Amino acid sequence: MRKWQLLFLILAVGCEGPVGPQGEQGLQGEPGPRGPGVITKTVTFASASSTIYDVDYVRGSWRDSDITPTVIDEGAILVFVRFPTGQDWYALPRTWDGHHAYYYYTIGFVSVVFRTFDGYTYSDPYFVDDYTFKYVIIPPEETHRMDDIDVTSHEAIMNALGGAI
Repeated sequence: MRKWQLLFLILAVGCEGPVGPQGEQGLQGEPGPRGPGVITKTVTFASASSTIYDVDYVRGSWRDSDITPTVIDEGAILVFVRFPTGQDWYALPRTWDGHHAYYYYTIGFVSVVFRTFDGYTYSDPYFVDDYTFKYVIIPPEETHRMDDIDVTSHEAIMNALGGAI
């Protein structure tokens, strides 16, 4: 009985001394399920699945099977434009120099629309072919990464998503 009390006392008080050497690396665990992650696509009007040109209206649509009902209902889709003479990305919707650009989406498609409101006509509809668009599909599993992020800032979104876009 006295031995057990002594052992208990030693264990309760603890031992002090130098830290021993590090042990061996453990076995690699099983990989967890991988979510779909953030999906980005860069497109132009020239690469659109369909394009409609009118006097004051140009619309390009891109077919994309990653735009699912779940993404539409619980995720997010963002679109950015880069002008032919620049390197910066700007969030849509955007208005400049008498033009307005916006986007919309439905299952399997994302569309970008340019409208003019200052009397300008798209007599040469191919002027928009040099504009580059980046759309970002954020599935529901990834939307938590967007909390408190300025979704109009390409840089802020890129940082929040780990440079994925």
